[in-house]
Amino acid sequence: MNLRIVSKFATVLLFSGILLGDAAAAGIQRSGNVTGPGGRQYVTQGNSSCAGGTCTSQQSITGPNGKSATRARAAQCAGGQCTTSGTLTGPRGRALQRSGTITRN
Repeated sequence: MNLRIVSKFATVLLFSGILLGDAAAAGIQRSGNVTGPGGRQYVTQGNSSCAGGTCTSQQSITGPNGKSATRARAAQCAGGQCTTSGTLTGPRGRALQRSGTITRN
């Protein structure tokens, strides 16, 4: 996968997530348009939900060339500790995965 393409999609996903927000409430859906590098238009769609201490978020973005990338994230919290995981899948189907643990002191 071309790292430059993945980087652009990741950047647009990051900014669209910041602009549209990752709501921590049950059943929130969102969509919108993001203007990326060079004035190119990207279409985003996503949803977030929380139940029983677990929150999930899914988002997709389609670029001006019709190619799409997706992001899926989950967080589960209990007893002052949260476990997170996420996957970013690029337009060619390759995935980057990340996970971690956050502990409150």
